[in-house]
Amino acid sequence: MSLNPIGYVVQIHVTDDMCLYFTHLTRGGLELTADLDKAMLFDTVERARDFAFHTSYILQVDEQKFTVEACFEMVTPDGELDLVEESHLLHPDETEETL
Repeated sequence: MSLNPIGYVVQIHVTDDMCLYFTHLTRGGLELTADLDKAMLFDTVERARDFAFHTSYILQVDEQKFTVEACFEMVTPDGELDLVEESHLLHPDETEETL
C-alpha cells in the first residue's frame, strides 16, 4: 500500500514532546498551533522551507530548529478525516526474525 502526501507542514520542535505548526494567515499575521489539523499545508517541501526561513517566528522559537513533514489523510473509525505525519504512520516490519 502506498500513500501519497496531500501536503507538507512546517513542524517546529519546542520541547521533546511538543511540536507547533503554522496556522493560516489571519489579518496579515500568523499564529502557531499544536493541532496538526489546523496547520498550514504547502504543496511542496521547498515552499514550506522558504516560508519557514522568511518567518520571524523561527528565530524566536527553538533557534531555527524545524522540519518539514509530509502529511497524509487518514479516516478515523468514526469516518472523520485526520491529518497524519509520515513519522506517525504505522509501517509493517520489513524484516521479521523467526525463532
